[in-house]
Amino acid sequence: MRLLVIPKEDIVSCNYSRIINHFNFLSRNSRILEEKCQSIDVSIFGYDKDPRELFEIPEVMKWFRKSIDHNIPWFYFLSTGEKDAGLLLLLYSTIDNKKIKKVTNGIFLLLERKDIMNFLMINYPILNTFMENNGLDIELNKKICKNITNKLEKQFFSESLQQ
Repeated sequence: MRLLVIPKEDIVSCNYSRIINHFNFLSRNSRILEEKCQSIDVSIFGYDKDPRELFEIPEVMKWFRKSIDHNIPWFYFLSTGEKDAGLLLLLYSTIDNKKIKKVTNGIFLLLERKDIMNFLMINYPILNTFMENNGLDIELNKKICKNITNKLEKQFFSESLQQ
């Protein structure tokens, strides 16, 4: 897994050039592009002394939310690993922040099915366009979608199913 560091300056200024250039660079070579599929997590640098969680910082959530408007193919690149947070930060940025609460054991979400469906429906077309533009296989697209769905199900539904 590779960690993509996003500096606070990019967050505050809503600058996406660094990440767009990085993903464009990875897309130049089909072998590298396939290697990097769902292998990247993000780290936001510059908020270490801020006591808030990243989802509680408005400019971080705004940056992620607006990144979707820039057609950044997050679904292609973001890891769906158990401890990787990039995909979840992206999801949190699309949800009304009143539905996200910090509790003793972590984060509590008041998610509705429509929240997840909206998140998927916003990002799937970006994934599809990216894959089509790069001549990537439909089977890989299906695998990516399945990995994302599995991560979300495991993250939000596995605990309630086990009880």
